[in-house]
Amino acid sequence: MACYSRDITERKKNEELIAQTQQRLKFHFENSPLAVVEWNSDFIVIQWSGEAERIFGWKASETLGKRIDTLNIIFEEDVPVVNHTMDRLIGGNETNVTSSKP
Repeated sequence: MACYSRDITERKKNEELIAQTQQRLKFHFENSPLAVVEWNSDFIVIQWSGEAERIFGWKASETLGKRIDTLNIIFEEDVPVVNHTMDRLIGGNETNVTSSKP
């Protein structure tokens, strides 16, 4: 019985840690001075912050569910870098790219 009780206690602690982490992430997402845009592995926008709305001029409701590359939010001179980055991600060579040069 003690083992079962310990498992439940550990599970509750882990759930609380996850909830706290999610709360912190949500706070940063909502209060970041930077545009925060999240997309899934198919490049479909799944989150669009209020600051992204202000910077890009698109409401979240206009972007969610659309491919990030169809929104035309990239400066023309940055298109080659972005395309190179997307190719690296699509090719499976990398799963997280924060900066790249073609």
